[in-house]
Amino acid sequence: TAYARADVSIIKNNPNIILLYSDTDSGFVIGSLPAEIVSDITLGKWKLEDEYIYSIFLGPKMYACKSISGHEYSKVKGYKETIPLEILSKFLNVNHSESLSQTRWFKFVKNSYIKVDDNSNFKLRITDLKRNLIYDGNQLVGTESIKINTIQKP
Repeated sequence: TAYARADVSIIKNNPNIILLYSDTDSGFVIGSLPAEIVSDITLGKWKLEDEYIYSIFLGPKMYACKSISGHEYSKVKGYKETIPLEILSKFLNVNHSESLSQTRWFKFVKNSYIKVDDNSNFKLRITDLKRNLIYDGNQLVGTESIKINTIQKP
């Protein structure tokens, strides 16, 4: 993980790259990365996996994209299914939330038992736990770092 973060920092700290979102092992940029750091076959280099025409990044591990070919891809931490871009777009509105269901498996190793819950409820909402949310009226338009000016001792 530390090595991957160091790799991502090369992109984050390059003023010629417009970084939209990054995770431990991936990044979404506008334009192209420098040719010397990209390769489909060399271990440790970046790989172009797809090109997108529309993307929404709502928080850590919560995003959706539509590729040039029309394929939709989404990632939401804790939810295994693809969530359509149309549904995730609704989260750009203030206080929007969705209740989704998914199949979850619960393992009880001690009893040699697996329980399958076909209608496990999943509450989806964006939070401001890691970044301040910036709204223009009721529309989410960006985020900013949380700044701590003083630390209050208990």
